[in-house]
Amino acid sequence: MCTFADILDKIMANVVNTATSNNDRLQRINLMVSSLEEEQQVELEKQLRMLLLLNQAQEIDGSVKKNDISMAEIVEEVRKARHGN
Repeated sequence: MCTFADILDKIMANVVNTATSNNDRLQRINLMVSSLEEEQQVELEKQLRMLLLLNQAQEIDGSVKKNDISMAEIVEEVRKARHGN
C-alpha cells in the first residue's frame, strides 16, 4: 500500500509548478489527482481528510481557555445542578 509521501513523490515527479493563482492551483491539483490510480486517490482523500481534521482539532484546542477547576469541582457543580441545590 502506498503512503501519503509515496503518492506525493509520484505526483511531484510528473508535474511542474508554474502558476500561482488559486484557480490555476486547483486545476493543477485536479490534474494531478486525476492522473493517480483509484487506490492512490482513495488514500490521498483519506490523508487529506485526516490533515483537515487535525487542523480543525488544533484550532479548537487553541480556542480553549485555560482554567484551574478540578474534576472534583466540576462533578460537585453537576450534582448541585441535578439536585437543584
